Amino acid sequence: MAFLSDEAIERRIYSIIDPIERKDGRPKNLEASSYELKLGEEVFLSSDKKLVRLGRERIDVTIRPGDFAILLSHESVKIPDDLMALISIKTAYKNMGLVNISGFHVDPGFHGKLTFSVYNAGPGEIILRHMETVFVIFFATLGRDDGTKCQRPYNGGHQEQHTISSHDMNKLTGKPVSPLDLDERLQKLEHTSSIQWGLLAALTVAVLVAVFRALIRG
Repeated sequence: MAFLSDEAIERRIYSIIDPIERKDGRPKNLEASSYELKLGEEVFLSSDKKLVRLGRERIDVTIRPGDFAILLSHESVKIPDDLMALISIKTAYKNMGLVNISGFHVDPGFHGKLTFSVYNAGPGEIILRHMETVFVIFFATLGRDDGTKCQRPYNGGHQEQHTISSHDMNKLTGKPVSPLDLDERLQKLEHTSSIQWGLLAALTVAVLVAVFRALIRG
């Protein structure tokens, strides 16, 4: 297996990714060994339990700490039978705490838009804007030479997907729990426990004093 360079990607990119934005005669989002993909028009937020549509009326979405989300790519991909793809989140968003929790590869033969299940593990809100480059895709050959092809290309349930499915959304329903939430709950529990122990200690002292006085009187 060998990863494709920018030159090798450029030779094949027009048959793999659609649409392609050009700048100075070259694919604009082509990097040294990868291609950057944009955030599409659909985002599902687990805390809101609803599908957000991005476009003219709404151009960005906020993922709160501890939230899960499903992101849809703007571009469609068509992975040929002699390549596989690896996908990731751009480093800038990783550094904010955005973690890709879904699959990290795209099988040979897959056609359609890509979905990314993500989790905000950071301390602050992460704002994503429609049509900004958020994702990265790498390409690799299947063997030592460029001619090796997959004998059983992908033909699963996500083939030709162009929207976020209700099945995928149902997987992320429920109340998310972040480390910050757990820390706050623990602090509240410790505070409540300290109050309860204080009351118990005061009650114990009062009982002992009452017993002691009763013994003296007796």
